[in-house]
Amino acid sequence: MPSLSLNSIREYVHKHEYINILWKNAPFRYLFISGIISRIGDFLTFIAISSRLEEETQNSQYNGLTLSLLVVSLVLPQVVFSPWAGVLADLMDKRIVMLISDLFRACIVLLFLVTENSTILVLLVLFACEVFASFFNPSREGLIPFVVPEKDLDVANAMDALMWMSCSFLGSTFGGITMLVAGSTMCYILDSITYLISAVCVVLLIFAMRRSDRENQDGLELLEDAPEIEDIVLIDSAEDVETKEEPNVDALEPDASNDGANNDNTHMQMEVVQPQLIEVATPPDSSLLSDIPLSDVDLELPIEEKPMMEMTRMGGAKFYLRKIPTEFMNQITAHIYGVVFLATNPFLLTVALAKAFQSSIWGTLDIVIIIFSSGRYRMLDNPAVFMSVVRACMGLTSGVSPVLLERIVKPTSALAMRRTLSFSHLLMSLGMLITFLATFFGYYVGIVFFIGGAATLAYGGGMVWVYSTIILQKNSPENYVGRIMSFDMGFAAGAIECGSAVLVGFLIDFTSVSMDIIIAILMGFTLMVTIFWLIHYAHFKKLPEQYEPTWLFNSMRYSGLSADRKQEMHRDLQAQKGIIMENWTANPELDHIAKSIIDRHQGTKVEVDSDPDVSADEFVEETA
Repeated sequence: MPSLSLNSIREYVHKHEYINILWKNAPFRYLFISGIISRIGDFLTFIAISSRLEEETQNSQYNGLTLSLLVVSLVLPQVVFSPWAGVLADLMDKRIVMLISDLFRACIVLLFLVTENSTILVLLVLFACEVFASFFNPSREGLIPFVVPEKDLDVANAMDALMWMSCSFLGSTFGGITMLVAGSTMCYILDSITYLISAVCVVLLIFAMRRSDRENQDGLELLEDAPEIEDIVLIDSAEDVETKEEPNVDALEPDASNDGANNDNTHMQMEVVQPQLIEVATPPDSSLLSDIPLSDVDLELPIEEKPMMEMTRMGGAKFYLRKIPTEFMNQITAHIYGVVFLATNPFLLTVALAKAFQSSIWGTLDIVIIIFSSGRYRMLDNPAVFMSVVRACMGLTSGVSPVLLERIVKPTSALAMRRTLSFSHLLMSLGMLITFLATFFGYYVGIVFFIGGAATLAYGGGMVWVYSTIILQKNSPENYVGRIMSFDMGFAAGAIECGSAVLVGFLIDFTSVSMDIIIAILMGFTLMVTIFWLIHYAHFKKLPEQYEPTWLFNSMRYSGLSADRKQEMHRDLQAQKGIIMENWTANPELDHIAKSIIDRHQGTKVEVDSDPDVSADEFVEETA
């Protein structure tokens, strides 16, 4: 047996990047723990409230609508308040927003202790908790790029996604055990404690980031005190770069044979070579570009980026009352641009609706699970037991599925990801079929089939969630990714989940439809969605690896770009046009450069004939 030592532990941590980032990056570690603790507390409260509401209303006339309102109270705040939360997180320090949200939720959740006997008050308190959660989550996710280096960003995002899914397993398990042993009161108290622990983690995060900033500042002061360190200039690639003669390092060292005065003189005469800016590619002469029209690029003044420690705006109440509505209207306008963009790109629109179709299934299945937990599949005379077992299995499989698929199949190409998305919907249909078969068996066999079907459904759903997100991120323009993801995860998924939950509640209370028929309808809907995605895969199978979006009108291409990015595109367009003006007549084989400019800056495919008689001015005027 190998001996366990500190060096062996360090070597193990260094080899495993997921553990390494938690071990070495203290700010991300506190941010990660804060998310886990608060999310587990959310599931404790959900299990407790669902069990209590079902027991109190299962014999009432409005049992279905009550459970529908429970789902709406959980989802609707994310849809309504997410735009406001994003604006507030951009205007204020994100850590302060997280801290305030945790403290308010720690107090609000204790109101369940005095409102538990009133269904309306319980739903209102739950709605208030989710309102503050809608401010906490965007701020937390927006902090990740500030606490993680760019090279570790992929690992951090993967851990963040896995954390949300694993919390479903841990939170449901702890919630069921707590309800069985101590009751709903203990669930509410533990949830309040988890929010306080999360707030402590946020405070530790603030101190960790301040300590990191001080270390960086000490490094800068060291460079100022020892300017000779700047003599060394590292160049990754020396090819096609004109380098200067290296400085004489020996001349920088004082002669040991001289006395102290001579050493001082030698030091005073030392010439420090400052680093030079080396440009690999020299842009063309500006005189060639003076007459090039660039009206299609809406340039703005550069925006000065502030460091993380200076993100808090201290403008007072008047500042926020004036700034927040303006920024909110800008967000609404930006989202309208995003919807218009999706409407003109059917491929991205259908992928963006993948989570919406999935959420319509979850909204219905949540109600079915709650009703079955207190009726047909009641376990240990406590409705929370069956509910927690089903949700724990669903959380486990949904979190494991993307990891296993990445290990076994590794779908990295665009076509492989689209194929994986279609296969995921097949698994969801299989899961709903197994769940439907559970209605034909008795108690024990029915429980096994229902849990197995729900776990299979969640396995496919986890793959749909992950790979639809990756496809959108890889194929959306950089200035539209945020709006598309907001539409994907927020408005579309949340609104459709609320609608499906209300529809099922209406069917339960005001029609004679049984739960078996509702499951059959849900299975048929899942099968229809699967057929749609198989047709979708066959239709878009021949798309290129890099999807080329369609633009409804020209200015949309630059909507939402930062000033620096617009100026970068400006310089890039100038340089490429200048190269063509200089070399078009001499080298007519540069058709591929012309086509790349047209594809990139016009958004449409245009065939360009290699005609050496075409003048440069006519060509640039055409492509501008």
